[in-house]
Amino acid sequence: PQEIIKNKIPAETWEEIKPRLYKEPSLALSLSLVKDAKKNIQKIKRRGIPYYLISRRGRGKGAIEIKLATETLRRHGLWPEYFNPRNTFFVKTAEDKNRLARKLGVNYYVDDEIKVLEKLNSVPNRFLFDPFGIFKKCSFPTVSSWHELYRKIMKSV
Repeated sequence: PQEIIKNKIPAETWEEIKPRLYKEPSLALSLSLVKDAKKNIQKIKRRGIPYYLISRRGRGKGAIEIKLATETLRRHGLWPEYFNPRNTFFVKTAEDKNRLARKLGVNYYVDDEIKVLEKLNSVPNRFLFDPFGIFKKCSFPTVSSWHELYRKIMKSV
């Protein structure tokens, strides 16, 4: 997670590699999909539960980041069947995520950054996605897999 990496390496090194993570096609498009993500998104869709992707791509010269994000979703068979312009939004800040989540009526939100979850005060159920068990002290419930997130959502629907 970004919150860990940027505290473990020198700031100048982080600033050098960060753009490559989000803007370099060969790296961005080579990433694998998180285990069981597609299967559990399929189950959510089949149940008719509305879902959205709200991403902080689009900061600064975000067109490259947005194009890579949609192309990555396409390569994993998620665009346009599961994510498309009707349910996918690109914003600049965590505060923008919160405003949009409020507008959309989002009740559940999962993110891999604590600082983002802290800004989403309009969302009643926020989960930290922590598949590696890195965050030992977190005020939000954590989930380590898409299957666990799906189970938690289904318990309260």
